This record gives sequence, C-alpha cells and structure tokens, in this order.
Amino acid sequence: MKNTIVYVLYSILSVFMSLIFIPLFNRQQLSEPVSWSYGIKRRSATEYNIYFRAKIIGGWHIYSAIQTESNLATVICFNNVWQVKKQGSTIEVGNKITGQHGKFGIMKFYYERLAYFIVTIKMLSEQHPLSVSGTIKFVAGDQKKCLPVKEIPFRIAIKSEHTIQEYE
Repeated sequence: MKNTIVYVLYSILSVFMSLIFIPLFNRQQLSEPVSWSYGIKRRSATEYNIYFRAKIIGGWHIYSAIQTESNLATVICFNNVWQVKKQGSTIEVGNKITGQHGKFGIMKFYYERLAYFIVTIKMLSEQHPLSVSGTIKFVAGDQKKCLPVKEIPFRIAIKSEHTIQEYE
C-alpha cells in the first residue's frame, strides 16, 4: 500500500514537471533561432575586417543587410564611432534567397542556415582602442511569422598580430 502511494505521487510529480519544463525548453529553443559568433583580422596598420557569422536553425531565416524595407535589414552598429570608421558597405557571404513578402508584395532578401557579414573598419587615430564594441540588429522569421528585432551586443579585442580571433 505504501509503495503504491509513493508510485502514484512520483507519477503525478513526473507528469507535473513534464508539463512545466518541456514547454519552457521548447519556448527557449524557438525564441533563439539564430546564434552569432564573430572574429577580427588585421588587414593593415589601421584597417581590420570584422567577421560576423549567423548560424540559423532549420526552418528559420534572417534578412540581408540590403532590403527594400529597412526595418527587416540586418544592421551592425559600432559604439566607439569616435575611434573607428566603417569603410564601404557590409559584405555578405552565403546563399542569399530572394522572395516576395506575402502580405505586402515587397521583395525581401534573406539567408537560411548560415550567413556571414564582413565589415571593414579603419582606426581614426594612432592610439588604437583596446576593443571595438557595438550591436548586431536583426530580424529572424519563418514561413508564418517574424520575431521582434533582436539586438546582440558584441565586444572584440584588438590585437596587433594578424591572426583571427573568434568569439561566441
């Protein structure tokens, strides 16, 4: 009798815990369809390339930096603009897909699975900053919906050697 009561309580507790934690796990997994990593490589005494890599889970996509509708575009912003200046346009590497937004008929450009965004920066003074920081602003979507704009902060140490440093 005592073992039966313990078994019933254990079963009820297991079901209860499953009802709480499985939805929380699924919600976390769905709310983070994109993970970012980044690195830096020195080009010259004053110029660096910063590489941003987006890994996108299946069924999701992120939008290109070049869009007809700017609120969907992936944007990389720098905090220390008095020390560094962005050179040229952001270079995108990946399988860019062109589609039409169903509701509005606007052309959209996006990436699935993997995308790279490369930004060249130039130091504005002889005194190099120890790091470059900023945010990556992007929108992730699937076939049914787009998530709100997400901002991911980044900070990259600047070193004098020519090797790539990577951060997750």
